[in-house]
Amino acid sequence: LEFTWYWHTTPERESFIRINFKPNDAGTMMTFIHEQFFDQAACDGHTKGWTMGLAKLEAFLDGSAA
Repeated sequence: LEFTWYWHTTPERESFIRINFKPNDAGTMMTFIHEQFFDQAACDGHTKGWTMGLAKLEAFLDGSAA
């Protein structure tokens, strides 16, 4: 799955997201790549957001979400 990303208020700050899914013994391995950021601050902010969001998704999928 590949797509471009931008926020409606800053369309000039377009970046690129690629998500790969591959079967493995535990189920499915997801590889998430977000690149071509406008600047380092944008990269840092997205890294923080994606890290928190994907941790919540992982907890939900393995049944440990509160």
